[in-house]
Amino acid sequence: MVKRLITGLVSAGVLVMFMFSPSSWLRLALTLVAVWGVTETLDAFASVGHEPIRWPGFIACALMIPAFLALGSRAPLPTLALILMLTTLNIAVRPKPSWIDAAAALYAAFTVIVPAQMLMAIDTLTDPPGRWMVFAVFVIPLMGDTLALYIGHTWGRHRLNPALSPNKTWEGAAAGLVGSVVGATLLGYFGGRFATLPPLSRWVALGLVGGIAGQLGDFSASLVKRWCGVKDFGVVFPGHGGIMDRFDSVLFATYVVYCYCLIFA
Repeated sequence: MVKRLITGLVSAGVLVMFMFSPSSWLRLALTLVAVWGVTETLDAFASVGHEPIRWPGFIACALMIPAFLALGSRAPLPTLALILMLTTLNIAVRPKPSWIDAAAALYAAFTVIVPAQMLMAIDTLTDPPGRWMVFAVFVIPLMGDTLALYIGHTWGRHRLNPALSPNKTWEGAAAGLVGSVVGATLLGYFGGRFATLPPLSRWVALGLVGGIAGQLGDFSASLVKRWCGVKDFGVVFPGHGGIMDRFDSVLFATYVVYCYCLIFA
């Protein structure tokens, strides 16, 4: 518990640092996180004897910044199409095609590469300011994770799905949604003093929907870990695990904020 708290505080400090960093730094960091996250995900499948298709994902990671510079906010869809076609091509020429091997590659694309490109696109917004919306992508699920962990550990009694994640409870899940809504609302309220941001009603909606997406991301990662028989994806974050253990909820929440920006920004 103490390790998780310390890691969370350090992560929050790094996040605030990137809040004021140049966009080029953020794009480079997102690319590195994507490479790391794809590696962790595919290594998990490989640990139980599968042969996940790796090279389409790494090609897509190498093209993330060039695709963003060329296509801007339209880059995620062509990137996904490229991975889909390259993965299908690889499966088509394999002597023993395996759906699991293809699914692992596509899972990494949907949960890591595409969200990273979406964050690059969100960062370019001017109305509302993109960097504040990037900040929201992290604040909404991480506030939810923090409150869910505390309430679930202290007062959680009713298990949500023991076969998938034995430590998660209904009480923790409900508290997590409250935390996401509170985090989004506070960000909208205090951020509105420094920038022109959406009204608080939209921040409440973003917190609720983003909080649900974040918890689904957490369950998605748990499903992969149970399938592969691993406790954590890695060891980079003490008390949390790997990149995917720490940012699984963030990556899913990215879809919500990106869709919001497509509709309203």
